[in-house]
Amino acid sequence: MDLAQWIRDCWRVRRWSRPIEDEARVVIFLFHSLFRSAREAASGVCDPQQAITIDFFREFLEALLGSGASIRDLEDAVVAPRPGLTAVITFDDGYFNNAHALPALEACGVPATFFISTSHVEQGKAFWWDAVYRNARRRGADRRAIARQIQRMKGLTNDAIEARLIELYGRDALKPVTDCDRPFTPAELAAFAGSHLVALGNHTSDHAILTNYGPDGARSQITGAQQYLTRLTGAAPKAIAYPNGNYDEAVARIARDAGLEIGVTVRSGVNTVPSPAPFDLRRLTVRRVPSASRQAGVFAHVNRSVG
Repeated sequence: MDLAQWIRDCWRVRRWSRPIEDEARVVIFLFHSLFRSAREAASGVCDPQQAITIDFFREFLEALLGSGASIRDLEDAVVAPRPGLTAVITFDDGYFNNAHALPALEACGVPATFFISTSHVEQGKAFWWDAVYRNARRRGADRRAIARQIQRMKGLTNDAIEARLIELYGRDALKPVTDCDRPFTPAELAAFAGSHLVALGNHTSDHAILTNYGPDGARSQITGAQQYLTRLTGAAPKAIAYPNGNYDEAVARIARDAGLEIGVTVRSGVNTVPSPAPFDLRRLTVRRVPSASRQAGVFAHVNRSVG
């Protein structure tokens, strides 16, 4: 499945990267968790998602740089574009294991943006899809059944999801088990954000799929995260990553009113900047297959086509 998705992503990238002289293009790469090893990713503690290891991440950065990529901060790349092709690194959710990215970022001298679901940081609770994966797996469900259960949950508000998990798996369902599945603590996140290579972004308070909410609920989710991150770091985020990529014009307007300038989805493609739709930017999800160098090679292909 990962290889098939990568092939589809390649097709989309090439479709959207036809060269236009002096045009600025941005490829935004998306990561979630970072595991210390493939064994840790397969431990069953949490949903492995793309099962990206620390070594893979470093190899990916090195391969991007080796392809001639310029890797810039998201805000700089979108608001102050340069002609040619630029790469951007992003992580979603706020897993503590994202701290493993910092040594690779420092070694390569490149920045990244980390989109944080703030109530997980405040409350120290696990992400609900990890709770589903862990508990359903213990009860013998296979990956397809787990994926179907997670997909059904995505039609609910966060409060409804958490109530359902407690009903199904008990009051400790949202208690993290290891460093693999827990979020940053407030102190850890503040220290992490102190690096000049780290920018924090808004991922709502509860990883809320915003189109499941009315205007007041969506506003509370966005402004709550915005206020928390501003208090924690002294700097207001400029970008939001919509959980699950879901948004509509009303959500974009609320984000804009909250002081945000950029919105990113999970749809695949290359972005032309300055964008006429800065709240509808595309990203490429990096997967465990094919190799880091081959996936970074997609960027090299686009770079040759644009140059």
